[in-house]
Amino acid sequence: MSSTVVKQVILAKSKNFPKRNLLTANGLEYLSETDNSNKAQLSLLEASSSQPDYKSYPGRLRTFANWPNREIAKELLAKAGFYYKNESDIVQCAYCYIEGYHWVAGDDPLKDHRTWSPACPFVMNSVEPSSSSSSSSSSSSSKLADAGFYYLGTGDQTICFHCGGGLKDWEQNDSPWEQHALWFPKCSYVYLMKGPEYIQEVKDKRNPRPSTSSSESETKESAKEAKAEEAVAASSADEEKDKTGEEKTLCKICYKNEVGVVFLPCGHVVACVECSSTLKNCAICRKPLEATVRAFLS
Repeated sequence: MSSTVVKQVILAKSKNFPKRNLLTANGLEYLSETDNSNKAQLSLLEASSSQPDYKSYPGRLRTFANWPNREIAKELLAKAGFYYKNESDIVQCAYCYIEGYHWVAGDDPLKDHRTWSPACPFVMNSVEPSSSSSSSSSSSSSKLADAGFYYLGTGDQTICFHCGGGLKDWEQNDSPWEQHALWFPKCSYVYLMKGPEYIQEVKDKRNPRPSTSSSESETKESAKEAKAEEAVAASSADEEKDKTGEEKTLCKICYKNEVGVVFLPCGHVVACVECSSTLKNCAICRKPLEATVRAFLS
């Protein structure tokens, strides 16, 4: 059995929000809701959106009407995320676009799918039946995958394959699409699949109310930012002094971890991942943070 991988372009970036831990990934473009060029930026997704509904099991199963290979059940292939391309016995994943062929008796399509494409959103959210709750878990995982999220392998942390925005601490009644639109309203995948009206509707529905806990959180964040300002000011005063390479790469807030986040749009790199998650403004220039990008120093 063989497989081929089709590479994809990933658009990104995600904002920092207070409710959940947000995970970011390097990206190529950042979509603004008011950007007149959004149609051009979405061209890659628009091309795939015109395809039939291959992301649902019934939709994939219907493609196997003329399936020629009797050594493996078409139901197994469809359940593993594949649809038939009407060529030999070639099937393709509706999510990661990997192809498989030359199927023989005894093959496990889902297991092979995991081996070939472990980061596939469908694979990462596949739940193998192990209890009476497997049906509910599979349904929840399918909803997460449809909304663009895949599982990171730790806790219930998930990340969007398109914008790189991550969420965790999922609750039973959470709607993956609503949470995606709420925390990452500029994700072009959400924009294309659900539309700007849906994103605005989610924002209006949110209507946050002040609470004691949120006030305490804001107070802590303000204190953290004040500490960051003091640390950066002290650091700036010593810029003329000689520093070792190690000191230059230390977080200017905690002075423990290595800097690892680029603030956008200003481009400053002064904080580690942990400290940067608490900031709403750049600790150097005080510009509001529109996005963050994970940086790896060489």
